[in-house]
Amino acid sequence: LGEEHIGVGERIGPTKDGLLDRGVVASLVVAVGREDLELAADEVGRRHAVFAQEQLRESAGVGIADRQRRLGQRRPVARLEAQLTLNKQRTTAWKAVQSSARVLADALKTLADGSAFQRLTNSMSGLPSGESPPFSVSTSAGATTGQFSVRVETVAQRSKLGSAAQASRTDELGLAGTLAVNGREVVIGEADTLNDVAARINAVNTGADASGVSASIMRTPDGQHRLVLTADRTGANGISLADVEGSLSADLGFDQAGAVVATGRNAVIHVDGQRFEGASNTFADIVDGVTFAAVRESATVVEVDISRDPAAARAAVKGLVDTYNALADVIRQQSSPGAPLAANGALRSMHGRIRAAIDTQLEDAAAGMNRLADIGVEIDRNGRYTFSAARFDEKLAADPAAVAALARDIAAAHEPALARLYEAMATPGPYRPDAEGAGRRSLRLACLGLLSRIDGAARAEALFAAASNMTERQGALEWLI
Repeated sequence: LGEEHIGVGERIGPTKDGLLDRGVVASLVVAVGREDLELAADEVGRRHAVFAQEQLRESAGVGIADRQRRLGQRRPVARLEAQLTLNKQRTTAWKAVQSSARVLADALKTLADGSAFQRLTNSMSGLPSGESPPFSVSTSAGATTGQFSVRVETVAQRSKLGSAAQASRTDELGLAGTLAVNGREVVIGEADTLNDVAARINAVNTGADASGVSASIMRTPDGQHRLVLTADRTGANGISLADVEGSLSADLGFDQAGAVVATGRNAVIHVDGQRFEGASNTFADIVDGVTFAAVRESATVVEVDISRDPAAARAAVKGLVDTYNALADVIRQQSSPGAPLAANGALRSMHGRIRAAIDTQLEDAAAGMNRLADIGVEIDRNGRYTFSAARFDEKLAADPAAVAALARDIAAAHEPALARLYEAMATPGPYRPDAEGAGRRSLRLACLGLLSRIDGAARAEALFAAASNMTERQGALEWLI
């Protein structure tokens, strides 16, 4: 309710036991849709006053005739309550339409942006039975179909160094000097402990010029402690230690046998007989839009087949069919005789325009495909659309670009028809809280949802900026977030 309508309820004044409270009275006033709210409030207040007097008489023993007269006074209120109930039913019905329209809007967006027709899938062959793939494959924008022979020679790993073992991690080491860790200088004092050394090394592994080396302390099986340096990234160029002042690298035992825990190593893979080496296990620059990620070394040459994913495109077209049928069912249910939105012309117009867009026959379409029926979308004798996956897959395999273009153009064909209905449902003048005004706003927002998936939410932005009521502003916001 708007503030002015709540105000009407407040002006009616306190209610007595057995009477409707002020919020309900205000709701009744709005439900009736009276033009003059002041007169409506006075009328409802007068009837409630009469009703209160009759209750007092009945409690004092007034007879049947007076009770019958009281019932006569009650009938206008009963009509108001019936109108309120109908308005609530209409609100629920419009919400159902909006909900179904939102799902259809998502299906239209998938067709309009063409993303479902760009998805690729990959498969591998040539692996021995029971053996896991030695690498993974992923695709992104710009990838094309193709076949590749791939073998992983080596997998990249990080460098790791370990110091000589110390009896305690908290005792002073008595060592002093300056040690360069991958070019970043670390100053150590005689009072520093093993914990302090680790902290100082970690302190230079920050910022834009980080050393790329992390320090930790590991306990040995005999209870001693060892400083362990680990490269943050894989590759042959992992950890470099150099004495700037003093001989800390030797004093800490990094020059002893066993100091190298793991040797940094580059990854090497072969694609179609060509050798590629890199510090990372990920190779994203060999084939456009294709990324190979080495997992383990293997002598097996694996065949990779990158092809279009028919499942994604098939699901997109089937999604349009299913969501349209669902919306049509809701519209028929809510506008049938006796239903809350019975004989609502605007709702029928929306239904007809969406159906006309789906049935659009395009001109100058490629490969002889100019309507959805050409790719497996038909209408049965009950007026429901059906989808033939077999026919769709056949057309998609023959000409994927033509099928994608047809689906995109059919989705775009919804815009002009829905745009006209969207503009027609705008309510001129001040906000109207009656059922007709609520219905027009609901239908307009349903059209806005469908259009937002086609026009990039341009109309939603405009409505959010210009809306004169909270209902439309909130409805527009839902399509902007």
